[in-house]
Amino acid sequence: MPARSYEFATVWRIAAPVDTTWAFLTAPEQRWHDWWPYLESIGVDRTGELYGSVARCVWRSPIGYRLRLTLELVDVDVGRQVSLAVTGDLDGTGVIGFAPDHCGSRLDVRWSVRTRRGWMNAAGPLLRPLFRYGHDVVMSHGERGLNRALGSPDSADRAPRKPRRPRDVPAPWSRRSR
Repeated sequence: MPARSYEFATVWRIAAPVDTTWAFLTAPEQRWHDWWPYLESIGVDRTGELYGSVARCVWRSPIGYRLRLTLELVDVDVGRQVSLAVTGDLDGTGVIGFAPDHCGSRLDVRWSVRTRRGWMNAAGPLLRPLFRYGHDVVMSHGERGLNRALGSPDSADRAPRKPRRPRDVPAPWSRRSR
């Protein structure tokens, strides 16, 4: 079964300046799973310059499966952008851009990946909307967790934005689902 391609784009609004956000995320003692729900485990092999650093992650999807990924920093523009190579259950690239914003920082997160697991390739046409929904849930909780970790009082009590139900998936009570 051929791999399925996915493009994801997410914007995080972080209530801290870019330099504070960058320093927090790149700190050697960073404990990602303390503030990012759905990140089950992470092991980081860090280089002094960040470039070439590798993170081995296990993500738990809100819809019940796990993804094992290795993320390698392949390009670093300090304080502005990182580019990642993704391998494991998904293959592809990620780019995270950092910019000042009226609320503090804006992180533009883009993923371009292909599935490698057989069941994901086979079920991709049917489950694509659920994969997107799961990604949106994981990312919205990450945004909230990062704001909380950086001590943003207004975001710590705010519920994460609820991702919209995928348009292609009918609600269980709708006529389309019967």
